[in-house]
Amino acid sequence: MIVYYNGQYLDKDEVRISPDDRGWLFADGIYEVVRVYCGKPFRMLEHVDRLRHSASEIQLRLPDDFDLREISRELLQRNNVTRDAVIYIQITRGVAPRTHHFPPPDTPPTVYVLVRDFPANPQQFEEGFGVLLVPDTRWARCDVKTINLLPNTLASEAARQANAQEAIFVRGKAVAEGTHTSVIAIRDGVVITSPVDENILPSVTRSILLQLCQERGIPVHAEGLTVQSFLHADEAVLLGTTTELTPINRIKLVPELRHLGDATRFRTPGPITAQLQEGYRDLIQRECD
Repeated sequence: MIVYYNGQYLDKDEVRISPDDRGWLFADGIYEVVRVYCGKPFRMLEHVDRLRHSASEIQLRLPDDFDLREISRELLQRNNVTRDAVIYIQITRGVAPRTHHFPPPDTPPTVYVLVRDFPANPQQFEEGFGVLLVPDTRWARCDVKTINLLPNTLASEAARQANAQEAIFVRGKAVAEGTHTSVIAIRDGVVITSPVDENILPSVTRSILLQLCQERGIPVHAEGLTVQSFLHADEAVLLGTTTELTPINRIKLVPELRHLGDATRFRTPGPITAQLQEGYRDLIQRECD
């Protein structure tokens, strides 16, 4: 596998990360994931914009010659990718002596990009995923896509142990988002979601879904999704670059959240979910063509 590392295209086994890299020491870095369909990056510009937003919010200077579109094209060509895949991008503040304050401004960031196969799983779009509601223990700037993902990994492991495929964070009585997904509920034909603020990552897939709702005349309530609304919805859906539009088939709660409600099951996919899935697939096909 050929990857991009600090301006070079190398075999992945040749990459060497310094033990003084601030990503290794402090999780001082950001990342993005871009989906590839038919060998073509999907919504690359939106992901580049979000990457630049994350960099700006943590005062990380991207290299002047950093062109993710060109790097991605080169990697897809060198790895002969003409199928479904993902592009993973990680950028840290670079290599410097271990101090909590920032290194000198001329410290070059560490840039790593790889492409790997990611075949679709049609079964998940029919059968759906189970989810586990967990307390949100993350930091207060979830709109920044950082590599500091320890709360996400702990929640994801809790979901795995509960025989669920995703964990969803709850703040107070509000549903935030999953460990790597956004969340919507559907009740009486209305899509319910939470507003995008510092507590939620601005999801590229979510923005596409809202566009599909507008095109199809599906009303949207984006003022907030409560646990009660979530548990009593007619349909519920996970959204994400790798998840696409995956229906939720059941909701469980960790013991400390069970005062908010009981476990719930859904029949999947619901009628509006199926309509939105069809629109999403049509959009992918148009962009592939």
